[in-house]
Amino acid sequence: MVAGTSFRTERDGRDATVIIEGDVDLAEAERLQQLIADLADEGTRTVVVDLQQVGFMGSAGLGALVSGQNRLSEQGAGLRVRSPSPSVRRVLELTALDKVIVLDD
Repeated sequence: MVAGTSFRTERDGRDATVIIEGDVDLAEAERLQQLIADLADEGTRTVVVDLQQVGFMGSAGLGALVSGQNRLSEQGAGLRVRSPSPSVRRVLELTALDKVIVLDD
């Protein structure tokens, strides 16, 4: 686990924004996946994952985003990624996830 990675959730009605600061490695990806699942179970309509302060996101982190999107979609909700850092944006582009997950700048 990368020391210093933090997750903060801000709510606005039935919408939520998850702000991550730090790297998203395997352990942090599990936290992210569980957090999105919990938000979905609570009836959150839209989850925005803010990646502006994320320097590294591994394949497990990408998997957590896809899993979260699928879970929310099953409930008629959605997932968006906001302001990915340049390195994370590059990974999203290389894996073509920028075509699957909505990116907000």
